[in-house]
Amino acid sequence: LRSFIKIKGFPKGFFQLIEMFLVDILGFNIRNDLAHGLVERNIFTKENCEYLIYIIVHLSIYNLNKEENNSE
Repeated sequence: LRSFIKIKGFPKGFFQLIEMFLVDILGFNIRNDLAHGLVERNIFTKENCEYLIYIIVHLSIYNLNKEENNSE
């Protein structure tokens, strides 16, 4: 996840949203719970689904190929 911050033009605030919503233990941590089968159906509220769709659509505009996006 930290490699996203190196992508040119990747907004730091959006990185923080991804981190809080998908991976932070103090946040929703949906990625971990989903990957380990710990998610119950009630986690998929309208708001959470909107966040997931927003993250997916926003990520789709970036080329995540490491060779082409290396900021060094």
